[in-house]
Amino acid sequence: MSDPDRLAIFIPSLSGGGVERVMCVLSAGFADRGYTVDLVLAQAQGPLLEQVDPRVNVVDLAQPRVLAAVGPLRKYLRQCRPRALLAGMAHANIVSVLARGLARSDCRLVVGTHNYMSRASRVSPHRLERLMPWLARWFYPHADHALAVSQAVAEDLCAATGLDSNSVTTIPNPVDLAMAQAGAALAPASWYPIGEDPVLVAMGRLVPEKGFDVLLRALPRVREAFPARLLILGEGPECGRLQQLTVDLGIEEFVTMPGFVKNPFAAMARAAAVVVPSRLEGFGNVLIEAMACGTSVVATDCPGGPIEILAGGRFGPVVPVDNPDALAAAIAQIMDRPLAAEVMRGRAQEYSQSLIVDRYLEVLVDAG
Repeated sequence: MSDPDRLAIFIPSLSGGGVERVMCVLSAGFADRGYTVDLVLAQAQGPLLEQVDPRVNVVDLAQPRVLAAVGPLRKYLRQCRPRALLAGMAHANIVSVLARGLARSDCRLVVGTHNYMSRASRVSPHRLERLMPWLARWFYPHADHALAVSQAVAEDLCAATGLDSNSVTTIPNPVDLAMAQAGAALAPASWYPIGEDPVLVAMGRLVPEKGFDVLLRALPRVREAFPARLLILGEGPECGRLQQLTVDLGIEEFVTMPGFVKNPFAAMARAAAVVVPSRLEGFGNVLIEAMACGTSVVATDCPGGPIEILAGGRFGPVVPVDNPDALAAAIAQIMDRPLAAEVMRGRAQEYSQSLIVDRYLEVLVDAG
């Protein structure tokens, strides 16, 4: 029999990505409800490890590749017997299905999808990633339920895998509003651009899908109207190429790229705007985090969550993907006429940790 008071979350690691931050927030939220929570990692590494709530047990399967974690996860399920297991990210979902089957566990298994699977598989250079819709079609039906972070992601998941829409629930990502607002009250670190010029902030993994190259191309056009500087927070394989692009565009003195930062909220709160220039975005945590800081936002109408978060433009301009001119115009517009901070914070409240954790528990526990 499973332990009715134990919940588990399985992800590859705690690198500084959006999914990993979401799982930290959820694990703390489950602990708030009195559950014993195990955050099971294929490998316990990454800058977010120190942000795990002290009430949450970090279980290190010590595997360098998530696909090698099938055996150790099977052993964990047999020994710890959680009531429910929430998996996040496609590879972890596949491993969870295999491990539960091998363990003959009666825990409820819910697989989560945080990106636009069909498009991500088409643009990925990795063979396994390109096979993911096919693998998901075989493995996901063996889970008890599936979650998607936006309606667009849910529709794509059903189309890519053949899952019935009744077996997929859409739940947006939670944001720890208290943590965001506490971080916003702190002074920014030394990497924050010094001076009185307005600062634009963008944040995310430095990969082509995030569209930071488009934002860099838009910056000279923005500077024709405002003496703006740009701060890009995050790490990733595109770092060198983006830095070279700032040189090619002659804007390197106006762009700061400090890498991963522990407290991005201090920068967000002081920004003239937070910009999400993505080509692909399953949800858009950065938008909610910026709103929690009372900051205006601009986003692209990319496949995924931003258009839903911004309610079609009600809470910030939404522009076409890969269009530096349109992006620059929208940034200049919001810098000239920012939305009221209380409006932004009010919208962020709809994604609070407490509300979203309740919805997760409905799927993980109440339906189990």
